[in-house]
Formats: sequence, structure tokens, C-alpha cells
Amino acid sequence: MEMTYFEKRGLHMKHLNLLLVAMFLLLIVACGRDSAPAHTQPEPQPQPEAQAVMLAQNWAPASLLENVTSEDVKESEVSIDDVGNAVVVWCQNGKTWAARYSALEAQWGLAEVIVPDHRSGNFAFSSEPHVAADGSGNAMVVWADPGTNPWKIWGIRFSHASGAWEPPVLIETNAASGDSKNPRVMADASGNFTAIWVQEDRTVWPFRTHIWASRYSASSKTWGVPRMVDTSFYSQYAGGYLQAAVDGSGNVMAVWNELNGTVANVWAARYTASNDRWETPVMLKTNTMSGAYDLQVAMDGNGNTVAVWVEDDSNTGVVYSRRYVWMNRYFAATGQWGLSIMIPAVSLGDMFNPQVVLDGKGEATIVGAAEGLGSNQLWTARYDFIHDTFSVPAYLTQDEGMISKLAADRAGNELCVYMVADGHSTVQALAFNAGTAVWQTAKQVSGGGWSGGYVKLAANRKGNAIMAWAQSDGLTYHLWASVLK
Repeated sequence: MEMTYFEKRGLHMKHLNLLLVAMFLLLIVACGRDSAPAHTQPEPQPQPEAQAVMLAQNWAPASLLENVTSEDVKESEVSIDDVGNAVVVWCQNGKTWAARYSALEAQWGLAEVIVPDHRSGNFAFSSEPHVAADGSGNAMVVWADPGTNPWKIWGIRFSHASGAWEPPVLIETNAASGDSKNPRVMADASGNFTAIWVQEDRTVWPFRTHIWASRYSASSKTWGVPRMVDTSFYSQYAGGYLQAAVDGSGNVMAVWNELNGTVANVWAARYTASNDRWETPVMLKTNTMSGAYDLQVAMDGNGNTVAVWVEDDSNTGVVYSRRYVWMNRYFAATGQWGLSIMIPAVSLGDMFNPQVVLDGKGEATIVGAAEGLGSNQLWTARYDFIHDTFSVPAYLTQDEGMISKLAADRAGNELCVYMVADGHSTVQALAFNAGTAVWQTAKQVSGGGWSGGYVKLAANRKGNAIMAWAQSDGLTYHLWASVLK
């Protein structure tokens, strides 16, 4: 029997529906196959063993990095990349030296001169070296060259791909400027570097100083034209205690003090990587008691920032002046700085040498020294960015110590290294357990001999760390280092 029109139409629609279902299923499978590799992967969470690196305190035996007997080691700085490779730089005999630690080989390479002495090479002797490492194992060293008139800022890059140092490059090129000093360098995850320094302006009288910066592009492998960061043409001196930090997107925050003729106030300026622009500087606190100094700054991966500094009340009419620690914080979500806060004193004596670190959980730790009971002891306080709360400062250790450095991993664990005035100035390390919110027992890292004041510390997100310090053999101060892995 021949099918009616409606029966034919129903059969046709049934076949069409089956075809559409089949095509839909094929589309799902195809999309699943094509899009799987393109899914945005969340940042890998720290593994338990990675989180425990700082807490285990398994410092490798101290290694002697050089054996120069004619002059003490000076001005050392350290850096570490995400894998655990480390670079230490220092000055000695008019030269800048470097030593590299290979995480793969678990050993130090030989110290090498990366900037020759002006008496034996093409470049003048160096001063004030600073180093940073990116996420791919490349490193950048910047330094001030006092062998020319005026001083200049230079940079030299270590290429992880070639395993060698590239030729030095002149970063600051303004021939009409005065001396350029106190360079700092920061690295982002993409391999870009930002250098910042203090530079005299000799085109006016009396001479003034300003903050300048330049950026190294990983794509073009060149330094950009230097730019002035501060905007005050009335400041007699800008750039004292210049410090800078970088976040996960390459944004930079610089802080410095600036003399206005009476006192030195604290200023800050932010570099925004997305539009390659330095924002207008902001004064963090007006009416400082008697100037601000000992500045430090730290940023987290999101751009939140904490700045700390020291003020004294010597011009307030008090009989016995004291030094206090102040802080301020920048909220990345609003793009604004908060109000400056004076940290309560833990003793009747001076508070000084503050250090600050921001972890990956939105909490900042401040460690400093305080005079009390006839000695200098370390104190600590914590600030919670999320809840905008501040803990009461408390003594960190009963040891007599002054010089400290801080670092944190992405899990919130922290390291504090410091020198103990125990007759030999030994180097000690303390670990903060983020899970229990407790500082663990200190561990001695340096060996015998008298240690100097150049203890430096750097750590990566996994908790690997590098520490370096100067230690005397009775005649000369040599550079020693230890790796936490």
C-alpha cells in the first residue's frame, strides 16, 4: 500500500532527527578532541614536598665561592629562578664576580669575572651590583660604573640557552647627566627586566637627583630608552634608600625618600606593564617626624604591595629621641595606597632595619630589630591583606641579632636569616610554618669564623632558597653560600 503524504513526512522527519542527533554527537566528540589541549590550566598547586622545603631546613653544607686573598669581598647579591638555579654576584679587587649554582648538577660552578677591572680590561671597575633571575633561568646583573665621569649604569645578561654571559651593555646613556648610582633590577616571568637607579641632574644648580628606569625586552633583547620616574623638580635629593619589587604580571613598584629641604618623605611610583607607563608618584606619608630611611618594599603575584620604613622623633621636642617603624600598603584591586601606620614598639628602645615579604596567601610579614634589655633583638608582626588586620608585634628570638633578610614560598611558609652577635656573628635561619602559624627553632647555617654583615637571601615559589654571607678566615673576608633544596 502506498504511504500517505503525512506518513511520508513523518518518516522523513524521523530520519532527519536521527541525522541531526548523529551530527550533534560527532560535533561533541570533535570539539572535545580539538579543545582539550586549549583548556586554560589552573596554576599547579604546591605539592606537599615542595611546601615542606622551607620547613625542613635542609641547608646544604656551606660552599666557599672564591679564594681571593688580596681584598675583602664586598656588596654581594643573590637570585634564584623557579627551577632552583642560583646566581651570586659580588665586588672584589675592583671587579664584579659571579658564581652560578646548577640545580640539575647540584653543585656550584667556578667563580668568574663578569666585569673586569679598568686597569686590565675595557670596562671600569664596578660598584653596587644587583641581580635578578627570570622564570627560564636567565639572569641580569646591573651595576654602577664609578670609573668614568660621571658614573654610569651598565647591565650584563646570562643566557640560559647558551650557558654564557653576554657582552655588557650601557643602560644609562645621558651624557649631560651627573652620577648614576644605586641600581636595582627586577625580572618578570616572561624574561623582561626592569632596571631603576638614582641619577644626578647637573643641568641645574644646585644639583638635584631623580629616579630613572629602563626596561629590557625579552622579545627584542634590547634595553629601552631610560625614563625619569619621579616628577618633582623641586626636590633637592630624590632616591635615597631606593627599593623596587615586581609582581607576576611584570608591574613594578618603586619606593624612595625625597628631601624637600626639611625632611625626607616617602614616595612611591608604579610601572604598569600592560601600557608600558610609569604612573604619577604618590607621597605615602606627609609630615614625617624627622625624615624617613631604611625603606623596603614587597609585592605579591597580584600586585598588592607593602612598604616599610623607619622614622625618628628627634625634631618633635623630645629629650631622648627614638626610632619607629612605619608601613603602608597598596591595594591592587583599587589601585590606591592606604593610610600609613606606625607599628607599635616592642621595647623602649629604637626599632630599626625592617624587612618585609608578601606570601601567596595575601599576608605580609615584617621583621626588624629593636633595642631592649641592653641588646638588639629581632621582632616580627604580620599583616593580613584580605581582612586589613595587623597583629601585635612580638619578639622573634632571644638571640642578639640585627641584620636579617626575609623570603616566602607560594604556600605561605617563610624564611628569616639573620646574624647573631654571639662572638662570631654566626648566620642563623628561622622558618615560619604557614599551617601552624608558628616560627620554628632556629638553625645555624654558617660554620666557624667571624661572619660579616653581607648576609643575603633569595627564594622561589617552591621554597628553594639561596643564602650568601661574608666570613673571615682571620685575614680576609670571603664569600660563602648555602642552598636550601
